[in-house]
Amino acid sequence: MSTTNNDYQRIIAVAKKLSLQDETLIRNAALLAEKIHKNELRKNGTPFITHPWATARILADMGLDAELIAAALLHDTLEHGGESRDLKDCVGDSVAELVASVSINKTPHHSGGYQFTFHDSLSELIKEDYRPLYLKLAGRIHNLHTIHKCPQPAQARKIKETEELYLPLAKETHNSYLSILLADACFHAKEAAAYKGVSDAYHNLLSRNKSATKLVKSLFFKVFLQLDSLLNSQNLLQNGAKVYNCIFKQRAIYEIYLEVKPYLNKDKPRYGQAITKYTVPLYDIFLILEQKCFDTPLSFFLSFYKQYLKEESIVITDILTEQTDEPFILLLADRACNQYRLSIFSREYYELYLYGNNPKRKIYLPPRETFAPDSVSDYKITVYTKDHKTKRIAKGATVLDFAFAVHENIGLCAKTAYVNNVEVSLNTVLNESDQVKIVTHSIQGNDIPCAEFIWFEYVKTPRAMNCLVRWFERNYGFVGR
Repeated sequence: MSTTNNDYQRIIAVAKKLSLQDETLIRNAALLAEKIHKNELRKNGTPFITHPWATARILADMGLDAELIAAALLHDTLEHGGESRDLKDCVGDSVAELVASVSINKTPHHSGGYQFTFHDSLSELIKEDYRPLYLKLAGRIHNLHTIHKCPQPAQARKIKETEELYLPLAKETHNSYLSILLADACFHAKEAAAYKGVSDAYHNLLSRNKSATKLVKSLFFKVFLQLDSLLNSQNLLQNGAKVYNCIFKQRAIYEIYLEVKPYLNKDKPRYGQAITKYTVPLYDIFLILEQKCFDTPLSFFLSFYKQYLKEESIVITDILTEQTDEPFILLLADRACNQYRLSIFSREYYELYLYGNNPKRKIYLPPRETFAPDSVSDYKITVYTKDHKTKRIAKGATVLDFAFAVHENIGLCAKTAYVNNVEVSLNTVLNESDQVKIVTHSIQGNDIPCAEFIWFEYVKTPRAMNCLVRWFERNYGFVGR
């Protein structure tokens, strides 16, 4: 089986965090899907197996159970020559039943309006369990993002079906997460040029402001995810406050489009001029509390803001909801004028946002965040030290990440490096089998730390990032202590 696809790698990374039984179930499903879809191509020319991988990844990122992830990997197998008996033998009756539930009456028919027998059967199924719906929605999300090679009538039918049937069902179950992804995919399918224009402008904006936003991420994760070290002597937990997670999310392209649409020229839209750090929040920040605490979410946030964030020039620019609402939403800005939309809510509300009010939920909530930029995958490569010792490091990691992986002090004192006997900069990305030699900054034989703020742009791994955060905090009061 191919191990280079990012979606597949993500699924396996999630599987490794589950029980051995669940991991085995997912791996068995992946192997069977690969066997059944072998040599099949999608209409856009890509291997068919990439569709079940992408579908399963959406559900895995939500933290849904192993049975549903396995069903996602196999959801098209019965229509591509797979046998129910093979499914049951490989992954058990429960997963086989989930696969069958989204394989029934898939061909739409017109009868007194726009009706679908599959929709009718699905409406009955979700009265007891929403998992068949979530499986269907995840597959539809990926299909809509890759629909543009299909004939126009087929595109129009799928878009209409999604808007009239599946979006209302997603909203009916109160699943905000999938509703947002589905609306975004519909926009991509209907308005491909506009989607690309907004997406390109937004990601260029993120790229130009990467250094500043990375510092804000580090600050928030340090303050809200390492509470023990920050709050032991501050007595801020007296009202039972406890943070479950702090998550930075890239914005949905469709949401950004709706925000800037009034300012776009209809004939010649200039997305780069409309989408700036002054008009669009760059990230959504979710601050998730284990339980409701303090008088209001605002009072909770302000208790941290005054002591740890204000000194770092984080400014509250607007309050977007009432103080008693959940989620409670603030608009923030950093010292570089980048904007962030901060939502504060309870873990209970977060579960509703992710999973809806499913009466039969089997989930493993995603673990608390660590600072891991999107560019680093869970896939590891092997590199070598100057002494020919092996070192396993994340694919996409840089020379500076390698230095911190060897030892924190070597990372902090790194001056330059040689890769395969060629001098390179510290932000050089490493490849499989590279040999790396780190040269440290030293005076009279003593290594001297020479870390710079620009290094936050160089490092990609959580270990290196956390080492830098600790060092700047220790030497410059980085988080305002």
